[in-house]
Amino acid sequence: MQVAPPKRTQDKIAGILSAYDDLIENNKRRIALLENMAEELYREWFVRFRFPGWREAKFEKGIPKGWENKRFDDFCTLQRGYDLPDADIEPGDFPVVASTSIKAFHKEFKVKPPIVATGRSGSLGTVQFIQKQAWPLNTCLFVKDFKGNSPYLVYFILKAMR
Repeated sequence: MQVAPPKRTQDKIAGILSAYDDLIENNKRRIALLENMAEELYREWFVRFRFPGWREAKFEKGIPKGWENKRFDDFCTLQRGYDLPDADIEPGDFPVVASTSIKAFHKEFKVKPPIVATGRSGSLGTVQFIQKQAWPLNTCLFVKDFKGNSPYLVYFILKAMR
């Protein structure tokens, strides 16, 4: 009885899997680069106020004329995640979002995308952007209402608040 395929077949499979691993790593690097670029653009425009046309812009009270300071809760609504004990997690397709990362995959979801989540207890300051249905855990807060704002803008504002 043969347990594994012949060595030649194993080598072919390994070559294919290695190529996919390389592709995944390359895509992770691209995503990280794009996230860094977007974060730097956010800082350039909204922290340093060097947005297109900034040289001609008039400033009042330290911000561009026409802009206004708002309370964070005027911008979006955060909600505590949902309880899900480890013993109740049943394997599935939906990410279980913890305070810093995806903890597991569950058969049910609680929130539809886009999801912006940040740590509520444990590790604070990590901000996640999830683009599929998921179950945010009680260790995080997620944006329940973007109040008409771009989820990407909310994501970068939360990241800038760390």
